[in-house]
Amino acid sequence: MPDRAKDAGFTLLEVMVAMAILGISLVLTMQLFAGALSNTALSRHYTEATFLARHKLEELSLDDQLKSGNQSGDFEGDYEKYSWQAEVSPFALPQPVEVNETAARPIVLQIKLVVSWEERDKTQKVELVTLDAGIQPAEGI
Repeated sequence: MPDRAKDAGFTLLEVMVAMAILGISLVLTMQLFAGALSNTALSRHYTEATFLARHKLEELSLDDQLKSGNQSGDFEGDYEKYSWQAEVSPFALPQPVEVNETAARPIVLQIKLVVSWEERDKTQKVELVTLDAGIQPAEGI
């Protein structure tokens, strides 16, 4: 009769190799999940910064006294880790060949807004640029 005790079960070496493969695959899986969570948080911050920048651009565009220059500030409440800087400068329009001196002229300002925050020991930022148009009354009116 053949000895079946030798053929039953796994050897110690087979079990150790299987455990090593399982351990390596678990470590890699956990690293993938950690990276995904980190990227999700970074994506959330970029999305928040973009919405804050759009809101601040709208706020600046509605300001009737908006003039060329630099402005900066911080957001409040849940967004206090974000700060903003705005650079307002004149935007040159092509001049028509014939200019009516008594007509009102358009004024176009370029607003460049940067929202920044600290994350992962680096300064992250979102930059938006828009144009704001107004009318300069004619001098003779």
